[in-house]
Amino acid sequence: MKAIEIIPFIDLTTLNATDGISAVNNITKQAVSLRALNLFPAAVCVYPTLVKQVRKLLPNYISVASVTGGFPAGQTPLKIKVEETKIALDEGADEIDMVINRGRLIDGDVHYVFDEIAAVKEQCGKRLLKVIIESGELHTENLISTATKICIQAGADFVKTSTGKSSVGATPEAVKVICEEISNLNKIKGVSTGIKISGGVATLEDANIYIQRVSDLLGASYLSPHLFRIGASRLFDQLVSQILANT
Repeated sequence: MKAIEIIPFIDLTTLNATDGISAVNNITKQAVSLRALNLFPAAVCVYPTLVKQVRKLLPNYISVASVTGGFPAGQTPLKIKVEETKIALDEGADEIDMVINRGRLIDGDVHYVFDEIAAVKEQCGKRLLKVIIESGELHTENLISTATKICIQAGADFVKTSTGKSSVGATPEAVKVICEEISNLNKIKGVSTGIKISGGVATLEDANIYIQRVSDLLGASYLSPHLFRIGASRLFDQLVSQILANT
C-alpha cells in the first residue's frame, strides 16, 4: 500500500511518562496535519488523564482512545482496571486499549485473564475494546494462541500485539498466530474480531509486511479501520512527510 492509503488505519499515539498539555497539543495538531487532503488517523491514543483535553481539541470524526488496565505492566487489580476504564470513558474516550495480566496467563490462570477482559468489556459497552496481549513477552506460539482465544471469547473487539514498551513488539510470526486464531474463531462465533499491530512499526516497509500478512490470512476485506489498526507515531510522521513531498 502507498503511504496515503495507510493513514486511516493508524492509531496516533503518545504514551510517555512526560506527557502533558503540550504533548496533547502537539499530537492533535499532527492528527489534523493532512486535513487539506481529507486524511485522518483512525484514533489518537493517550493516557486517561489526557483524554478530556484530546477530545476537546479533536474533531468528532477522529476517535479518542485511552490505555487502561495498569498500562503497560497490567499488574493492577481487576477492580482498578475497571475503574480506570470507567474514568477514561467518562472523560470522553471512544475506545479502550487495555493490557492483560501476562504473569497470570503464563502461570496458566486463564480464567483470571478471561474475567478481567470480560469485566472491562462490560464497562465499555458498545465502545471498542482492544486487548493488548504483549506477544513479545509470550515466548511460545501456544501462549500467543491461548491469549488470542481468551481475548475473543471474553468479548474483545480487537486483539493488539504490544504496548510498545516491551523490548520485543510486533513480529510477523506472532501476527500469523493471532490471525490464524481470529480466523478460526470468526467461523465459530460468526463475528469478526479486529487486529491491531503495535510495537516497532516505524516505516512504510514495516507496515506493508503486516498489511500483506493480514490480507493473506484474513482476507482483503479486513483492511478497514473497523478491523485493522496500526499503533504508531514514528510511522505516521514518515507517512505524512512522504505524502506532503508528493503533493
